[in-house]
Amino acid sequence: MAIPSRQIGGSTTTNLLWQISKQLEYLICVRSGGCGNATTTNYNVAGCERMEYHVISYTGEGVLPEGTIVNNATPECWFIIDQTTDPADVGTVEYIWPTLNECAPCVDSHTTTTTTTTAALVNSTNVFVDCTAPCNGVCDEPFNYFDVWMTQECLDTFPTIGCAIWLNVEGTVAFPDGSYNNANAVCIVITDGIITNII
Repeated sequence: MAIPSRQIGGSTTTNLLWQISKQLEYLICVRSGGCGNATTTNYNVAGCERMEYHVISYTGEGVLPEGTIVNNATPECWFIIDQTTDPADVGTVEYIWPTLNECAPCVDSHTTTTTTTTAALVNSTNVFVDCTAPCNGVCDEPFNYFDVWMTQECLDTFPTIGCAIWLNVEGTVAFPDGSYNNANAVCIVITDGIITNII
């Protein structure tokens, strides 16, 4: 009974069992004295993910036509150009993609896109006091407040080490470095717009 083609997206265990099954199938074939028409052919390939030219080895029946998309074990996707007698330098074909000249399905099968979502900044004019008292000194009322932007979480827990303080809603202008009094004789140290210490 022939071993079916390996499926994309299989687990490490599934892939290992498939490789063992293929090796057993080959050994049984050799022992019985006939192994069909499988041959090993090397192909010049162009990289789908980067413009590089290499040679890949393929063991199987028939010839892979130009434009066939294959991947090796890395996995990395390759575009078949033509046959060659040069030695393989990117391993062997692990999977043949069903559509000619289309790298995207192969590349998409092993790459992911990561998006970063940042918390919205909220304006505050009543949290961070601007006073002339020295750090660790109590400020006199009425308080003057800095016009700042922070995440809602930082506003709710102000002051908290690690919170960023911005002078604009885009979060591109950091609050100036220095030591600031929070009006309750607490000294807030800011470095690169981030609260780095509370004394």
